[in-house]
Amino acid sequence: MLRFLLRRSRAGQRGTALIEFALVLPFVILLTFIVVDLARAFMIKSMLEQSAREGARMYAAIDDHDAAWRRVKLVAGAAGLDSSKVTVALDNGSSKGDPVTCTASASFKWLYPGLFNFLKFSGPGNSVPVSGAGTYYREY
Repeated sequence: MLRFLLRRSRAGQRGTALIEFALVLPFVILLTFIVVDLARAFMIKSMLEQSAREGARMYAAIDDHDAAWRRVKLVAGAAGLDSSKVTVALDNGSSKGDPVTCTASASFKWLYPGLFNFLKFSGPGNSVPVSGAGTYYREY
């Protein structure tokens, strides 16, 4: 009798793992897409901040606007950004010790632009402006 009851209870559990997996899988895939897209956005922001720091350091050291602009474009291009779409703004101080600020900005395109609309968020469209800034002090 005990064997019959054990066999019967196991038979009722057949296929439940497959059904649970089928119910959870779409949410896991959706979460994976969100994490990948947000990780790309933070990486692009980090690369823009690094290129802006490089540009500010270059401009603070040698006071050459064109060299700083080229340095920002070079670092952004090495990071995988389209350097022709990166905009650079330099704000300089006039004397030694004054802060020099460089801002680099670009447009970030989501891999899955309809994802936020699917989730019923009033999220961003296909592209979002992303920027990074760096500040150094004049050395001359």
